[in-house]
Amino acid sequence: MGTLSSDINESTFSSDNGTSASEMKDELKSRIGSRVQSMLDGASERLSGAKTRVRSAASTARTTAGEKVESMGDLMHRHPLATIAIGLGVGYLLGRFMAARR
Repeated sequence: MGTLSSDINESTFSSDNGTSASEMKDELKSRIGSRVQSMLDGASERLSGAKTRVRSAASTARTTAGEKVESMGDLMHRHPLATIAIGLGVGYLLGRFMAARR
């Protein structure tokens, strides 16, 4: 079995209008190439759009997380005794859970 071009007998595929198999093959290659390029261009555009949306979402998430951390820090500064009590309570509960697993 040979390549596509060696398997095609040009005289077999000549059409009624005088187009040779070689010309038909070239036309087919051109059409397929154009279609593939069109598909690649479309995929590239969709990928670019998705990339932009992901970057925007990541930026929004970073900003929101930063604001929440800052808000929590302000709350801890305003109520230091409550922060210490909560920390001790969480530490105690974690210690109990860890001891119960043994």
